[in-house]
Amino acid sequence: MKLRQITIIALILAIGAVATLRILDSRSGPASDSAHDNHEHAHGTHATRAGDTAETPRGPHGGRLFVDGDFALEVTIFETGVPPEFRFFATRNGTPLPPTQFEAEVTLRRLGQAPQTIRFEPVQDYLRGLAEIVEPHSFAVDIRVSHDGRTRTFAWEQEEARVRMSDEEVQRAGIEVLTAGPRRIAETLTLAGEIQTNRDRLAHVVSPIDGIAVSVHANAGDRVERGQVLAVIASQALAQLRSARAAADARVALTAQTAAREERLWREGISPEQDFRRAETDHRLALIEAASAREQLEALGLPTSAPGKPAQFELRALGAGTVIDKHLAIGESVSPGTPVFTVADLSTVWAEAKVGARELARVATGQRATVDAAAQRLSATGNVSYVSALLGENDRAVTVRVVLPNPDRRWRPGLPVSLTLETGAREVAVAVARTGLQTLRDWQVVFGRYDGFFEARPLKLGVADDEWIEVVEGLRDGERYAGANSYVIKADIGKAGASHDH
Repeated sequence: MKLRQITIIALILAIGAVATLRILDSRSGPASDSAHDNHEHAHGTHATRAGDTAETPRGPHGGRLFVDGDFALEVTIFETGVPPEFRFFATRNGTPLPPTQFEAEVTLRRLGQAPQTIRFEPVQDYLRGLAEIVEPHSFAVDIRVSHDGRTRTFAWEQEEARVRMSDEEVQRAGIEVLTAGPRRIAETLTLAGEIQTNRDRLAHVVSPIDGIAVSVHANAGDRVERGQVLAVIASQALAQLRSARAAADARVALTAQTAAREERLWREGISPEQDFRRAETDHRLALIEAASAREQLEALGLPTSAPGKPAQFELRALGAGTVIDKHLAIGESVSPGTPVFTVADLSTVWAEAKVGARELARVATGQRATVDAAAQRLSATGNVSYVSALLGENDRAVTVRVVLPNPDRRWRPGLPVSLTLETGAREVAVAVARTGLQTLRDWQVVFGRYDGFFEARPLKLGVADDEWIEVVEGLRDGERYAGANSYVIKADIGKAGASHDH
C-alpha cells in the first residue's frame, strides 16, 4: 500500500516538473546567433491589424518586445504630451542597458511614400527617435540595433485605417478616384446676416387727412394689386374741403354771368364801365378761389368730388405686393403721417450683413456672393449691390447687401442667413475635392489609392471654396485619392474595427 502511494506521488512530481520546464521555455523564447533567425522571430510578431496584441509579446513599458538570446529590445511609440516618437529600451540578461551602450536605426516603409530613416539619441534610460511618427501608424518597420560590436535586425508590420479594394470593387461602389494637384481656390468671407424686405419696393399707406375708418378691406398677409381699395375713411375735414370747392365753383359760375351782363350793359351805354370792371374783377377772384380749393384736394390725392358721399374717401394700394403690417380697424381714427398699411413687393428681397472695420478692405460691390439659410435648406447666389459708405455709430461696421429674386416667396424677411463673399482667389500647390474629405477619429482625411489599397491620409487644410480645399500637409501633388462616394471606404474601415496600436 505504501509503495503504491509513493509511486503516485512520484508521478505527480514528474508531471509538474515537465509543465514547469515548458512554461519557462515559452517565456524565454527561441534564441539564435544567426541574423536570419532574428529576422524570422521579429516577423513572428506581425499584426494583420493594429492592436492585435495576442501574438505580440509586450515589455514592461507596454511596447513590442524583441528577444535575441540574452538581448531584448522593447519598442514603444510614445505620444503623451509630445508628437508621437519612437522610444527604445534595451536589456541584457534582464538587466537594463544604459542608452549610451547601444545604438539604433529604423526604416519605415509606408504605402505610396519613400522609405523614412529615423535615427536616435540617448535620453534618460532610453533611445529617443529624432522624427515624428505621423498618423496613421500603418507601416512596415525595419530595426537595426548595435550593441557590444554586434548588429541585430528586427522587423514587423502593422496596418491602420487601410482597406484592400480591387479596381472592379471600386467601380461597383461608384468611388471616384481623383489626383491631387494645383488649383485656383476662391478666397471667401462668411458673414452672419438676415433677409430684409426690399425697402426700395416698400409702400407705407397713410391717410392724407384726419378721419375715421368706416370699412376695412385688407388684412396682414393679403396679396393686393395696385389701386386696390384697402379701407374707406369718413372725414369731416374732407367734407368741408369739398363743400368749399363746390361753393367756389358756384361763385365762378355766378360771377361769370354777372361779368357778361355788365359788359353787355356797358357796351349798350346803359351801365358805366366801372360796374363792368368790378364784375370782371369779382369773376377773376372767384376763379382763383376755385383753383385753390381744387388744388387743396389734389394735393391730398383725393377726388375733388364724391357724389352721395362727400365726407368719404378710399385708401388704395400704391403698388402690387403683400400687406405685411396693418394698424387699422373699423371705427379707429386716422391722421396724416401715421401709416395704417404697409405693402411690400416680396418678388425681390435683400440679404444684409454687417462687416467690421477689420474686414472692410476685403469687401466691394460686384463681388459674387452665396446666401444660405441652413434651417430652410435654401441657397442662392448673387452679387454685392451695396456697401454702406459710413460706419455705424454703435457697432462700427458697414452694411453689405445682396439683392435676391424671390418669385416663390421662400425667402422670408427676418430669416437668418449666412453670406459667403468671394473676396479674391489664390493659386495653391495641392488641393483635393471636398467630396473626398471625411472625418476619421479626430482627423480630416482623404483615402489615398495605392496598389489595390485605400489608406487614410490625415490632412492639414488651408483655404477652401465650394468645390476644392487646399492641402497644406498630408498629401503630395500627383497622389491619387478617393473623391465622390469615399464614405464607402470609411464604412469598410469602421467594419474592420482597426484600433490604434503602439
